[in-house]
Amino acid sequence: MQPIGGLLDAMPATVRNRFSQKLADDDRVLILWNETDTAWDAFSPGTKASGIQWAKVYGTFTNASGATSHTVTCQKCLWDGTGVGDQLELKTPLRANMDTALFEGYVVGYQEEPDDSQVIVTDIWDAPIGSVRAWDSSEAIRDGWEELTAAAGRFLVGCESGETWDDPGDTGGTNLNDLATHSHDAHPETEENCLTLGTDFKIYTSLTHSEANVSPPWYAVKWIKRTS
Repeated sequence: MQPIGGLLDAMPATVRNRFSQKLADDDRVLILWNETDTAWDAFSPGTKASGIQWAKVYGTFTNASGATSHTVTCQKCLWDGTGVGDQLELKTPLRANMDTALFEGYVVGYQEEPDDSQVIVTDIWDAPIGSVRAWDSSEAIRDGWEELTAAAGRFLVGCESGETWDDPGDTGGTNLNDLATHSHDAHPETEENCLTLGTDFKIYTSLTHSEANVSPPWYAVKWIKRTS
């Protein structure tokens, strides 16, 4: 790219091809000063970009199944999210058995297709909404996931038709701490029956006893559920 005539001394020695456009040495370009990055950028109107470009998710996007394509509103930027530019609409590719995981401010890579559509090409997928996982970390739970507080202190059981646990979200059982203390009813034998047998029996009343711990060995994690 050669500057014109008397402007030679005022032009920069190097400029950035920020938008990864396909440029030849004899292409005419606009050279713009980027105040934020303190650098010169070259831009050729009407020339398509090559390779991966970068954009930041703008506003709230409702994540959904990857079985169909979705439109995501974004703003052009650099790979690190700086230098935010024009707004554009990007398409998601198809991905069976996964849901999109796009949240405001996420940086995605995209490229232009032969049909002029702009498609996200970086990883934007996570487990389907409604999935449950074990979280073994003290760090903050990731975007789109929440602690499943209804499962705290419980083990998970598979749904079974005809049982009280036949639908997802059903709960039941007894707290492990409550199992240690329990009672037995009085023995059903009466004194008359004992005498008839001719054996010396004692008549017992109800009995209550407790144990310090009746739970098997355990390892604690947080159950988390994808909600958005």
